[in-house]
Amino acid sequence: MCDSCIIVCVIMIIFSVVKLIQYKDERFEQKKMNHELQQIKEKELKDTENNIKKEDKKILKGYRNLHRINKDMYGWLKIRGTEIDYPVMFIPGDTMFYENRNWDKKEVDVGNCIWIDGRTTETSKNIIIYGHNMRNKTMFGSLKDYKDIKFYKKHKYIQFDTLYKRQTFEIISV
Repeated sequence: MCDSCIIVCVIMIIFSVVKLIQYKDERFEQKKMNHELQQIKEKELKDTENNIKKEDKKILKGYRNLHRINKDMYGWLKIRGTEIDYPVMFIPGDTMFYENRNWDKKEVDVGNCIWIDGRTTETSKNIIIYGHNMRNKTMFGSLKDYKDIKFYKKHKYIQFDTLYKRQTFEIISV
């Protein structure tokens, strides 16, 4: 084998290892960020202070502080028995902004946000919610578990809160 081929192979291996480490590090940071967001939500739910800003009074308790941090927050999606426990983002007219961004709006290889189709309006009867199908079962990766009827029967409800309304939906088809 020629020396230049060996050099090219070594460079490719080094590049691949670096990209893999970056990917793992990014996934770790995104999981940590989501945990921090969940903590902000839970802390606010337990907080008994009544010093609520006038513009936040209509927003449900648990989501006020998160909405102050990022005004794109539309609500929260949670499915018991899965990893799905995430804020839901929305930018009217822009469906793809959060595809490769995190909560802080920073570009990442694979976004860690759940987001709503930008064509959604206040009168929309159907809302399309996007999220990545991750192999490690984060984001929407755990939705595959619904292929098992036992899992479905045990976890057939989805909690999807908007900033203003708590909602529970029953899954009727998989």
